[in-house]
Amino acid sequence: MHKTTPPNKRLKQHSRLRTSLNTKMRTLVVAGSLMLLIGGSIGTYLMVGTPDETKAAAVGDYRSATTGNWGTAATWEMYNGVSWTPALSAPTSASGTITIQNGHTVTVMANTTADQVVVEEGGTLNISSGTLSLANGTGNDLINNGIVNTNSGGTLSIASGALVEIAGGGTHNNNGGSQTLTGWAIRDGGTYVHNVNNVNLPTATWSANSTLKVTGVTTSNLKGMNQDFGNFIYDCAGQTGNIEFWESIGSIQGNFIVNNTGTGGTWIQRTSTTTPLNVSGYYLQTGGLIYGTKGAAFTWNIYGTFTLNGGTFVEVERYGLPVMNIYGVFTINSGTFNHSTYNTNLPNEGIGVVNLYNNYLRTGGLHTETATLTGRGDFNFAKTGVQTFVHTGGTITNTVNFTVNSGSILDLATYMVTGDGSFTLSDGGGLIMASPNGITASGATGNVQVTGARNFSTNGDYTYNATTAQVTGSGLPATVHNITFDNANDVTLTGSTSATNLVTLTNGRVITNANELGVTNTASASVVNYSNTRYVVGFLRRSVAATGTYDFPVGTMAQYELASLAFSGMSGFTSILSSFTNANPIDPSYPLTGLTINGTPIEDVLNYGYWTLTPESAMSGGTYTVTLNERGHTNSATNPNEYGVIKREDVNAYWTSQGTHSNSTQFETGGTATASRSALSAFSHFAIGKGGGPLPVSLIRFDAKPSDQGVYCSWKTASEVNNDYFTLERSGNGVTFTEVARVDGSGNSSTAHEYSYTDMKPLNGTSYYRLRQTDYDGHQTVFPMVKVRVDGNQQNPGGITIRPNPVTDNFKIAFQSDASGTAVATICTTNGVVIFSQQVEFIEGSNEIGFDFPRQARGGMYLFKLEHPALKFAPVRLVKN
Repeated sequence: MHKTTPPNKRLKQHSRLRTSLNTKMRTLVVAGSLMLLIGGSIGTYLMVGTPDETKAAAVGDYRSATTGNWGTAATWEMYNGVSWTPALSAPTSASGTITIQNGHTVTVMANTTADQVVVEEGGTLNISSGTLSLANGTGNDLINNGIVNTNSGGTLSIASGALVEIAGGGTHNNNGGSQTLTGWAIRDGGTYVHNVNNVNLPTATWSANSTLKVTGVTTSNLKGMNQDFGNFIYDCAGQTGNIEFWESIGSIQGNFIVNNTGTGGTWIQRTSTTTPLNVSGYYLQTGGLIYGTKGAAFTWNIYGTFTLNGGTFVEVERYGLPVMNIYGVFTINSGTFNHSTYNTNLPNEGIGVVNLYNNYLRTGGLHTETATLTGRGDFNFAKTGVQTFVHTGGTITNTVNFTVNSGSILDLATYMVTGDGSFTLSDGGGLIMASPNGITASGATGNVQVTGARNFSTNGDYTYNATTAQVTGSGLPATVHNITFDNANDVTLTGSTSATNLVTLTNGRVITNANELGVTNTASASVVNYSNTRYVVGFLRRSVAATGTYDFPVGTMAQYELASLAFSGMSGFTSILSSFTNANPIDPSYPLTGLTINGTPIEDVLNYGYWTLTPESAMSGGTYTVTLNERGHTNSATNPNEYGVIKREDVNAYWTSQGTHSNSTQFETGGTATASRSALSAFSHFAIGKGGGPLPVSLIRFDAKPSDQGVYCSWKTASEVNNDYFTLERSGNGVTFTEVARVDGSGNSSTAHEYSYTDMKPLNGTSYYRLRQTDYDGHQTVFPMVKVRVDGNQQNPGGITIRPNPVTDNFKIAFQSDASGTAVATICTTNGVVIFSQQVEFIEGSNEIGFDFPRQARGGMYLFKLEHPALKFAPVRLVKN
């Protein structure tokens, strides 16, 4: 490194003034010259070089007059204080500023001493034989704006304290001559060309935008490397052997470019050298063979792009654990990037590591490792945020292990990661995939197709983003951190998966088929971005807290059917599984009966389908509100205020109206009908019923029981509107009914009427009876059925009769027994939850026992059981109003 320039040398180039002015002066510009009027005398200072550069000439200054020999006077002009005149002798160190002008080439052929030499842009100084000695005189010693060549046979000697400056646009070529190694400064835009073999580099001050170009190395190691260079270009076409950079490079402040290493190769770092190499600009290789290290734990930091357009780059040649941190785009267009050529079997040696903090781009070439034993390549995606992976050509071979670090999100688009290594998505990492096959556990499908292990973290983030339909793939874990669906053409689950944090529905539908999409985060906002174009077709499971509101964006391929649950003090379960079924909600075997919306009868159900909301265990405390939004139905109500939520245990149960209906929540807009019901405490199927005005018949009771003549059926109405007739129907299985009789109705009546009919030919065993009422306009209403057992015209020989059924507050059972004892009577829901249990005494013969129905039980279907070894009665359906 050069010494600090003393004050008497801090003059700007091209701005010397050697005369002393002791009188007042006036300045005039005449014909491109600077005229100084000094006490009546005239001194002329010519403008030399470009019009923008004022070069003050002084008595004793020299400039080239033509191309020629330094030692020949005819080559020079000298300034006499008034004008430039032919020189009488060649310049020496006693001369003033010595300028080699644009277009002139001056050649040193013999020993000479000089100082204050300036080579203009376009000028050339050749040191071809003899020695040019630069003295440490007044001002700058050698400023090169053009070309200086130290040729074979020539010597450039720089005195102690003297300085050679290669300025912007200037080039110094060491073509084989001898040079002093100290006293150099290469400024921004200046270039030093090292066109020699087995010669040390000069020790210089290298500005950030200066350039060192090495072109002459053939067989010898390059020495003098422990400096902070600007740009570094290695272009040695004549190299025939493998050489090393003998010392560690301090840093490269600009770009590192490799064009040629001849038939040999070049090691950037020697064995056991661990000093990091920082490249502030980019690395570009167009040819040659570069070894990152022979075997050191060596670190590269490349802050610009890494581009391979040809040649071979080997990260580690022998052993060690080199690391390359690349902060720009990693690009292979041609050539070979080889992580390791290690051929010894030492553990944890010969592993070339790349940490990439930007994008990966491969349009050709080869990404590989060719270690024969334990060596390999580790390629880590390390950027915080999204990194893209693109390859449109070239291949990946052998054991290159790819890892997506925590915090990095690797966008694979439709490209595949291949090779014989592994692929690991670390905890906290993310993948964006556009392959139609997502990610697979093995095989040559999906975005990741390495033949080694595929490790997809359960704490990773996964995004499906394609322009064609996708499946998630067998590689998607059953548990993930976040999962995002961003595909307008839908994504289908290959298996069930559940997010611990967020499910994001950015675009398109998620089709689960028999699988489940779940989220275990109990926050209300753990499922986000859903809409009528972004929802789940199939099964969505959400974890829930005791209090909170949870949306379930489910539906069919054609319709979005949003359901919402709001809990208040809920207990007994932790998750809800939701789905929507596109089927007629009304089973003819279980017709609507006894359902109202604030006194308005519910006579129909919106016909597009129903929801199933199922907790993993029974609800044991608290209440909830359900809000349903149905689309796709074709039987909208005339008045949206007639919509109400109804529920049933399952498809083999009657619809009921439990809880509390709220008029303020029912409406229809844009084809979507909405209704809510609160104060609910059990789950099942849900649908939206609609009212149609008051029922034509207000039925007080309907009974059917065995008699000596058959089965006696009786019923009573409180009022009738346009009632044409009743149809009494009978069934042996409770599903398929046939007509037994028709009984005329009373038309229009506001008083009570009683009706009866005896079925003289009842079925043996258990049978079912029901009423169907028909208006004058043909509209029909079906009332709940009752059960009867007949055996040899004896009443209840083998079954239980319940009266009344449906029950409001209390009821009685009747049965026959061949023995006496104590039985257990229970009432339970259709899914087996016991709500009432009591011991009862029975006797031999006829029995009739009364019960109070539990007050806390809500309306719906239940089962009544009477259990004792001597009693073989089947459970009896019991309907609570």
